[in-house]
Amino acid sequence: MALVNTDSLEAHIYCYTKRIFGLIHPTPGAAVAEFLNRGDRSILPVTNALVYRSGSADPPRASERIASTSFYAVPKEQILWIRSGYYETGDPHSYDIKQVTIFFDDCIVTGDLRLVRGSRLSDHLERTSEKRGFQRIYNAVVTPTEAALGREDRELVSSESEVLTVNLRNAQGVSEAEGSVRTVERAERHAEYSRPK
Repeated sequence: MALVNTDSLEAHIYCYTKRIFGLIHPTPGAAVAEFLNRGDRSILPVTNALVYRSGSADPPRASERIASTSFYAVPKEQILWIRSGYYETGDPHSYDIKQVTIFFDDCIVTGDLRLVRGSRLSDHLERTSEKRGFQRIYNAVVTPTEAALGREDRELVSSESEVLTVNLRNAQGVSEAEGSVRTVERAERHAEYSRPK
């Protein structure tokens, strides 16, 4: 087996029953979503991993830690979303931005999804759901649902992220905001003005 050069990125990985904080190692220049969408591996290797039970405190409380390990293999089908990577500007002539809400059991994720210019959300989801289930959501906000808040030791903590990689295969649904299609130029201008200084 040949060694492959990889980058190391800090990642916060949210699964059904656990949160894993550690380092992931995509190939250089690969976005996290593209790395995860490769079909050659069913796991995501994580090094220097801290494993926490599920919850909404960000950062997690020390009492929520389950394990600390040098290596942890995360089954990709268990991943809900990952906070890792960077904001990519993209070609402003080939994308529209659509504001979406993605529903999971314990939370909702709202943010901007890039679509091929002129595409409908339903067409994009149909084309990408099978082979490219991991999608980047920009200017994302994660908010726990009332179901999550009713459980012991949960609190309302919304978190914001410049970019999240979500697993649409594990979403319970996706909705769009009315009139939410924007060009990349407008969305990036909005993101620049709305970032904390």
